[in-house]
Amino acid sequence: MAFRFYDIHKNGHLMIRISNGLNEIGEVVHYGPEDCKAKEEISFGYEGFALVHNNINLMIRVATLLRIYTRQHTN
Repeated sequence: MAFRFYDIHKNGHLMIRISNGLNEIGEVVHYGPEDCKAKEEISFGYEGFALVHNNINLMIRVATLLRIYTRQHTN
């Protein structure tokens, strides 16, 4: 910013801007890793659910095909 900005604003206003900026940086540093960890756990949870769900579907299909195959060949 130009020096004129600092000439026309009061010190208190400038200090509030600096302290708010530092507070925001502190919040990101403090809560950022926690948020990333939570998002990672949620995404792995969805992937695990999809994997189990797909395996169940596959097991049902294979079991159905085996029953059909064994019925055709035993009769």
